[in-house]
Amino acid sequence: MEISWVLGGLLAVMLAGLLFSPLTLRVSTREQICRLAWKGFGYVAVVPDDKELIGIRYRIFFFEKTIFPLKMKSEKKEARPKKKRRGRFGLKKGRRTAGRMLNVLGSFKIRRFVLDLDTGYPVANAICYPLFSRMRAPGRELTVNWIGRRELDLVVVNRPIRMLIAWLK
Repeated sequence: MEISWVLGGLLAVMLAGLLFSPLTLRVSTREQICRLAWKGFGYVAVVPDDKELIGIRYRIFFFEKTIFPLKMKSEKKEARPKKKRRGRFGLKKGRRTAGRMLNVLGSFKIRRFVLDLDTGYPVANAICYPLFSRMRAPGRELTVNWIGRRELDLVVVNRPIRMLIAWLK
């Protein structure tokens, strides 16, 4: 009886850890990073590679591995027969799902947004310059340059509990 309480408590703590630990998405063209990290559990990152075009590196707890999805395989798999779809996608169900997805997207917080842009056309740069200077805010830095540099640094954070609450609203 006491063991079941201990195991139940441990399960509750692990579930709380999963729900309250932050998910962080980071995209940076300066450092060539595209990474989704779940703090304390692992991450998935798209990394550039010299031999292959891209690689996907993932880490779950202490296990880390890199795979190359664009690597050509010598074996060809047989094509499976396609299954016929039953029923139709209802309009009301689609609206409800779209509304839920918008709620989930609204639960994300943008921690950092840095955009350094050169359009390659001086007139367009001159038009963007006053717009970008007006749109600056803490955590959001928008600049225009005339030297050909295009950089993006984006950090988006959310917690699974906030996504779950937004989905259930």
